[in-house]
Amino acid sequence: MHSRLLHFIGGMYIALLWSSAACLISGDTRVQNSNLFMDAVLLQRMPMFVRYDGLDPATLDAIPVVVHIKNWAGHKFKANFTINSVTGLSKGVHRLRDCAPVGIRSGNITVGCNIHFDGVHISLNGVGQGDSMFKNTHQVTATATLGNSFALVEAAGREPHKPGSLVRFSLAQMNLTVIPGNNIDLGKDRLAVFNMNLKKDLTSRVAELISGRYKSTLAQAIQSVYLPPV
Repeated sequence: MHSRLLHFIGGMYIALLWSSAACLISGDTRVQNSNLFMDAVLLQRMPMFVRYDGLDPATLDAIPVVVHIKNWAGHKFKANFTINSVTGLSKGVHRLRDCAPVGIRSGNITVGCNIHFDGVHISLNGVGQGDSMFKNTHQVTATATLGNSFALVEAAGREPHKPGSLVRFSLAQMNLTVIPGNNIDLGKDRLAVFNMNLKKDLTSRVAELISGRYKSTLAQAIQSVYLPPV
């Protein structure tokens, strides 16, 4: 019942938006219709679906990072980030410029858009040891952002003004910027190695999250919004 109600309310609302857009916009209304559809999915539906699925914040498993320190003692810096959260998947994902004009492909009404993840942030908390000669265990933190990261999304269905389905989700580019906390006391070269090692592991974890659980949630959201007319 809840799902059918979402379909009805969401579809009627978007249909009204498309009708208004067709009257008010002098440009290519097929592009505008695609934009309205994707904005409805990302800005109206995803905040609710993402929170319901427990994706904002989303948690990541423990991330260990090791940096070998070349000195007379030959020790290494070890960090283990165990409390890790990803925020912004509900409201920090947006359409990247205009969508492609809605059209017919293989007999289906198809909407294709690029979406970007610039509003997604990651916080990491854990313990570290080995960044001082005393090898004391202490709290370590780091943050990361997703700049210039985007995916291609396509939705399709047989008829306008009825729900479609997610038919393509391709994570085209993932670019994380890692910012270590002030509680990590490494020299410039070792800090660069730390950033590189953490970025590599974190990129893989976040890509898996987006291509897995986030994609599944997006598919549900798309099914709650009516496709635009061609």
